[in-house]
Amino acid sequence: MSNDPSASLEIETSGEADIYVGSLTQDHFSLKSINIASSGDGHVQFLASSIQADTISVSLSGDSKAIIAATDRITVNSMVSAISGDGKVFVETANLQSQKLSAHLSGDGKVSYSSAGSCVDQTIHLSGDASVYAGSIICKNSMVATSGDGKAIVQTTDTLTSVGGGSVKYVNAAPHRIVSSSIFRKHSNVKPAKKNKFKTRRPSIPPSRAPTELTVVVKAAWFGNSPHVSVYSGIGSSIIIDGTGFAVTGIPAYHHSAGLFGVFIVMAGIAVVAAIAFKFRERKAREQYAPLA
Repeated sequence: MSNDPSASLEIETSGEADIYVGSLTQDHFSLKSINIASSGDGHVQFLASSIQADTISVSLSGDSKAIIAATDRITVNSMVSAISGDGKVFVETANLQSQKLSAHLSGDGKVSYSSAGSCVDQTIHLSGDASVYAGSIICKNSMVATSGDGKAIVQTTDTLTSVGGGSVKYVNAAPHRIVSSSIFRKHSNVKPAKKNKFKTRRPSIPPSRAPTELTVVVKAAWFGNSPHVSVYSGIGSSIIIDGTGFAVTGIPAYHHSAGLFGVFIVMAGIAVVAAIAFKFRERKAREQYAPLA
């Protein structure tokens, strides 16, 4: 999967779940696309020695965070970041090469490229207090549209276009052409930056993996057809549902990469299996009745 240019990788999380993918020293990814989506307070960490893809897209809502880091390089045709809320995207590598860079932010979100690299066309849309730190990436053309107090730091060689009243600053030499328009300012909101600023986030160490023992007890309900299912953690017994032929004599090790949310999913899944087994036993019992004359 990590080395298939025709394959797409989808990573999605919600709530407070955390997802960890790859290593900075061992993993090379060559894929058609990498799509990351997170809502809530989740955290997605995608690490590699190098990444090559047609498209990398990150979509965050709430207070989610995503870090995409590669030790050597990231080579893509298009990288798109979309944030609604206070989410943050961190892109870190020694060399980022992209034809197109796009960032669409609303709220107080942030996108930061703390790497060297280049792009042909860059598009930034900001509303609210959102910020984009792209001064480390040399782009041929940049377009920044702001509504509110958003701010962007860019590095552009040819044409820098700014629409709106937000703060737009450029790093190093001024672009050959600056186009600025705003009905709220008498003067251009495009200014030289005193220095390049960006945000970084150190990759987190994934939590240690430990086995989880679960025991399921299924009893007939007092009312209705649905059984009463109880799930216990840590008892260490097998799951056996009498009269059905269904039995689980050992629970495989399950890691806590998603914390309590992950354990909840496992418990819920086992409970569903238990309920199905109970129904199977109930149907089997009915089939043993002799038909009425």
